[in-house]
Amino acid sequence: MRRTRRRPSIAWAVDHAGHTLAEAAVSLMLISLFVLAAFRCFSAARDTAARITSRAFGVDSLRLAADAMTHDLFCAGSGLVSDDSGFAPLVTGPPLPGGPWTDSATVYANNAGQVVVLAAPVLRGDRQLRAISASVEDGDRVLLRASGAWEAARVDDVRRHGPETHITLQSPCAHDYTSAAGVTIVQYSYDRRSRRLYRSVNGGTRQPLLEECTGLRLCVITRQDGRPVFGPVDFDSLLRADCNYDLSVAGKTVSRRVPFLVGHLESGFFGRSL
Repeated sequence: MRRTRRRPSIAWAVDHAGHTLAEAAVSLMLISLFVLAAFRCFSAARDTAARITSRAFGVDSLRLAADAMTHDLFCAGSGLVSDDSGFAPLVTGPPLPGGPWTDSATVYANNAGQVVVLAAPVLRGDRQLRAISASVEDGDRVLLRASGAWEAARVDDVRRHGPETHITLQSPCAHDYTSAAGVTIVQYSYDRRSRRLYRSVNGGTRQPLLEECTGLRLCVITRQDGRPVFGPVDFDSLLRADCNYDLSVAGKTVSRRVPFLVGHLESGFFGRSL
């Protein structure tokens, strides 16, 4: 007996059929909305994390820059003695329009205690110093002084010759000098165009100390009456003055008042009575 194959009913075909085009489109649309929402949440979280990280990094950079500037300003003139050469251990830039502020400063100090004891005076045009003892090295700076004249010269070579040390300078001396000492020169300057605070040591390449800096305002003031002091600040002025400065990045400002180390040491250290 021959069997005939039974055809599936319409209800069975509907139950076991695949998705229609409309159902697939709706499914794709729902999946797309879910993916878009997840991407937006991820993007918002990423942007928030980037802003928090950037702000925290900016605050840390600001604090570190302020600490470095405070240390350098505090040590202005340290390790150096006062004399009649007219040397000023701190030189501030010209005042900015609209207030008693400047945005640049040059600091001279001998924090490492570098010693140079001359065996003979240095004559104008000389490039070599004869020293009984010296602790400077190639690339260092030497502060040469005499009555009414001073000069900061770069050391090119240091060699020992018997009991003496011969120090060769980069360029001939401009005057006659009777004394010498090691010195470190630190310069701060603010570039408004690039919004960077720069620091350089001993005339080297300027290095950005603070990125996205929105301003530097610096002023040396007398401790007694708050009078601003611009240009060269000599030892006598440092003994009676403080330095105020404001350093800013976006949304954050550090304000500090820095006394000078020379004002806390005994006046006999500088060979001058107050």
